[in-house]
Amino acid sequence: MKIATTTLAIMAALCLSAYGQARRPQPSHFYVYGEYNYFTDSSKLRGGGIGLGWNFNRYVGLQAGGQFLNGNVQNIGNSGFDRNDNTTIFYGEAKLSLPLTDSFSFYGTAGLANAETDVIFISPSTYPNGISASQNATGYRLGVGAEYWITRHVGLRANWHQQNVGGVLSDVGAGLSFRF
Repeated sequence: MKIATTTLAIMAALCLSAYGQARRPQPSHFYVYGEYNYFTDSSKLRGGGIGLGWNFNRYVGLQAGGQFLNGNVQNIGNSGFDRNDNTTIFYGEAKLSLPLTDSFSFYGTAGLANAETDVIFISPSTYPNGISASQNATGYRLGVGAEYWITRHVGLRANWHQQNVGGVLSDVGAGLSFRF
């Protein structure tokens, strides 16, 4: 009788433990991220970006964000002019993921982007004001990347994007993600 009672007590303890693990809450589908972006074309644009996303399931999601970039070219063609670029890009895109494990996945994105670029040409005769021009353009945005969740709430991400917003730009980004 003692053996049967002990066996039942052990089985009950194991079942309760498994039940508690099965009911552990999953992280939210909502996430935010921050990235450093390095543009690989000749524009010398560098900067950072922030965004937010929603995963409907492990495979499909939406994300939107902005990139805030700055570039500088000194003495263009020995003309004495310097060029400063300030670009802001806002985007929205669909995200398709291919999870390889519970914490690692590859993904592809496709969507639209809008860029606002302000360019200032400065020479010794126009310093400090310079001559400025602005351009606003909308176009496509495509990308691929990888995401690795270090914990249930903190992840690393790396990606490459190409966007055609008044000219084709390609960037490489790396950053952190946070799930709530």
